[in-house]
Amino acid sequence: MRLRRRLVVAGLALLVAAAGSGGQTTQAAPPAQASPPGAWAQYCSQAQPGTVQVVFLWTPSRQGQQWLDLSVFNNGFTPGTVVGVGPLSPDAWGFVWDGLLPGVTHYVRVNTLTPWGWQPSATAAFTTGYCGPPPPAPAPRTCCKICTTGKACGDTCISRSYTCHVGPGCACNG
Repeated sequence: MRLRRRLVVAGLALLVAAAGSGGQTTQAAPPAQASPPGAWAQYCSQAQPGTVQVVFLWTPSRQGQQWLDLSVFNNGFTPGTVVGVGPLSPDAWGFVWDGLLPGVTHYVRVNTLTPWGWQPSATAAFTTGYCGPPPPAPAPRTCCKICTTGKACGDTCISRSYTCHVGPGCACNG
């Protein structure tokens, strides 16, 4: 009986408190998000040869500290697949990221810690260029058989008058 009375008294206290505030609570609207960062410029890294340095620019929301998140996976920035830099000041509008992999598509966002919680920007995608010589061409294939009187068909030679019905193999026309 005592427990029930305490619960009723506590419930009445909550009702009185709600009635005193008009029964409504107000919250400020969540802040605007930062604009998605753009890969404004790319350079060959001097500090880490063979990698790329990227200059990112964005418009901050100025609602709190910011982190720049980067991933090579388009998976919503799942934990364990993201690297980040921060905190950056609320009015930071750019960052130079050195040492990125060449020839890889990256995904980037600005994540701002506001009084309302995390406010991520939209995700932007970009592909880094290559520094130095282009990647090597694929090695020429080796031939298991060179067809001089017929034509290559898969891993063997057939008469030139026949139609080949198998995919490419190791036989070469010679």
